[in-house]
Amino acid sequence: MGQQVNVYRELKMFPGARISGQLGPLYDPGGRTYYVNNITGSATGQGDSWNDAMDEVSTAITASETYRALQATTNEYVRNTIVVQGTDTKYTGLADLGEEYNLIGLASPTGGRGWMADSTCGGVQLGNSTRHGLYDTDGDNTGVYIANIQFKAEGTTDSPSLPVFQTATLDQCCIEDCSFLIASAASRQPTDGILITTGANGSVFRRLHIGGTNAAPTSRTQDGMHISGTIFRNCLVESCILCAQEKAFHIPSGCIYGDGTMVWHNYMGALGHGSCAYGIYDANATAEGLGGHISYVHNFCDAGDPMSVAGEWTRCIMNYAASTVLSD
Repeated sequence: MGQQVNVYRELKMFPGARISGQLGPLYDPGGRTYYVNNITGSATGQGDSWNDAMDEVSTAITASETYRALQATTNEYVRNTIVVQGTDTKYTGLADLGEEYNLIGLASPTGGRGWMADSTCGGVQLGNSTRHGLYDTDGDNTGVYIANIQFKAEGTTDSPSLPVFQTATLDQCCIEDCSFLIASAASRQPTDGILITTGANGSVFRRLHIGGTNAAPTSRTQDGMHISGTIFRNCLVESCILCAQEKAFHIPSGCIYGDGTMVWHNYMGALGHGSCAYGIYDANATAEGLGGHISYVHNFCDAGDPMSVAGEWTRCIMNYAASTVLSD
């Protein structure tokens, strides 16, 4: 006859541990929570509490991916959560965004706004002279939720003119209440605030702020949000402030699959930072049936050319430039 074991506090199962027999109804198959603090944490921390925090977001993402890989193939979508403590020290940017987890910044609930680029109020700043906020050239990122993070571009000789946030693919991801800014010490202009090089499907971008730097207000990214790949399908861009020098929202002619995507109630322009050439620039002129078009509804454009959209009469509704209605 088997013996009963009473556990009054916590039973930890480390990676590779196995359980034989039938799991009872109280077994928790859910994801893990990892804690990150670049002041009190360490590279060897387990991340299971603030007392044993990890030192970098990248360390926690690696641990999250390792744990997720242990799941059965039909349960590999288990979601983990990474909680990052805001400090006055910048976290190193990411080379891999990973999959299926929540990334939450624990700081002032302003989405990284405030002192624009060099917050001294304990914001979560992701990106330094070693690496910009995200530079993932071949990542296939699925199911990632990000909130209250300030992505940063140093733009120095050690970290050249790359985007603040670049990835290849974003599928079914949600990024909200985040900012994409330039450090006051930047000597090179980042090419984009957000650059997606392959495409995005079913993703949400909400209440984002792409801006400049308080030290040089006219210093901005060349483009704000730029989809250089072929696909931007079934996505939502809502209530964002997209500030840039050239194109605040940029869809080139090669991005031919935009069906199901709504760009709704955003500001595109200079935001008091000098001038912006184009508010919305969408060159996708693909015939219907061969691709798909993005819909633009109730956006506010402050630029030399507020809206340059191929076939705008078929997909633009109630957009504005200052007090002028661009489409109705």
